[in-house]
Amino acid sequence: MIGFKPKTYQINELTNKENIFKLVNEPIQLGEVTVKPFTGKLKKVGTTSTGFHGGICGWGGTQKGKGNEIGIKIELGTSPVLIKRLHICLSRQSFECSLFRLHVRSIVDNLPSEELLTENIMIPITKSSGWIEMDLSKYNLIFKDDIVLSLEWVNVNTTSKMKNITVKGQQ
Repeated sequence: MIGFKPKTYQINELTNKENIFKLVNEPIQLGEVTVKPFTGKLKKVGTTSTGFHGGICGWGGTQKGKGNEIGIKIELGTSPVLIKRLHICLSRQSFECSLFRLHVRSIVDNLPSEELLTENIMIPITKSSGWIEMDLSKYNLIFKDDIVLSLEWVNVNTTSKMKNITVKGQQ
């Protein structure tokens, strides 16, 4: 076992009696680690859109309704990338508040596949239109290779009924 001194027994020492094995700690000296702040350039991934075509943008097709996901394929490359912010261009919203769930999926055969997030990230949107910026840095989202980032429509309601929804670190 790592962190304990090795001990060897002969098989004849262990037969015909109750055996109790006591482990003796043996610290392992690790090499020096230096932590430095990131000084490189940030990598902008994804696309920028100046408008919607027929009200649909990105992955999702023409299906609309609760549970449908709309998103975009993002090519991150082979080095790990930290996703810090998400920008959403909202064409038009008729509700006081819409609730979306963020999904990050792997890509298999050029289609969205396995969910890569280990927790639900809920995004309430109260603006009627325009650009929305979501700070995702607190979730420590680090991925590489190609992914699909999508939003799933969960609910719409009036703001007063959406106040009880907790988004990690927010109300």
